[in-house]
Amino acid sequence: DGTFNPSGVLVASEVDIRRPNDLRVTALVTEDESTAGANRLSVLGVEIRVDAQTRLEDKAGDDPLETFSLSDIRVGNYVEVRGAVDPGGSADILALILEREDVPDVPGEDTELRGFVDSVDGGGMLTVLGVTVSTSLSTQFRDVNDQAISADAFFAAVQEGDLVDADGTETGLASMSADEISLED
Repeated sequence: DGTFNPSGVLVASEVDIRRPNDLRVTALVTEDESTAGANRLSVLGVEIRVDAQTRLEDKAGDDPLETFSLSDIRVGNYVEVRGAVDPGGSADILALILEREDVPDVPGEDTELRGFVDSVDGGGMLTVLGVTVSTSLSTQFRDVNDQAISADAFFAAVQEGDLVDADGTETGLASMSADEISLED
C-alpha cells in the first residue's frame, strides 16, 4: 500500500517483509527429547528450527490451543512446516509457519516433502532434504507444468538442486514412498 510522490516514486504506508517458504514437510514429529526446548524439532528426519518470526498455530482436534508454542508439540504429533533453507545452517529448514494438524487415520499417510534434491539414484529413488524418497510402478510423475510424465522422463529431467514435491507415506525415520512426485518451478 502507498501513494506515488510527484517524482513518481512509490511512498509506502506499510512494508511487509516475508521469508521465503519454498520448503515444506508435512509428517509426524520424530523429535527426540534431547532437542526439546532448543527451538527445534525433527519431522521425517528433517531438522526444523523456529524463531521469534515463526508463526505457530494449533489446528488439531475440536478444541485447539489458542496460545500455542513449540513446547506443546510432542513426538507423534502431525505437523505442517513451511519455510526456507536455514541461513545459519544449524537446521535443514528455518520455519516460517508451523501448524499442528489432526493425525491422519493411518499414521504416516498424507506425508508431504517439498525441497531441493540432494541426490538422484537411477533406480527410482532420490534424496530430498536428507530424506530417501522411493517411487514404484504406481507412482504418478509430473513435470514443472503439472503434466503427467513417465518415470523415465522424470528421472532423465531431475537433477541435484532441483525443487521437487513428493506426496505419499512415511516409511521410516527419514524415508517415504511417493504416490506422486513432481518437479517444481
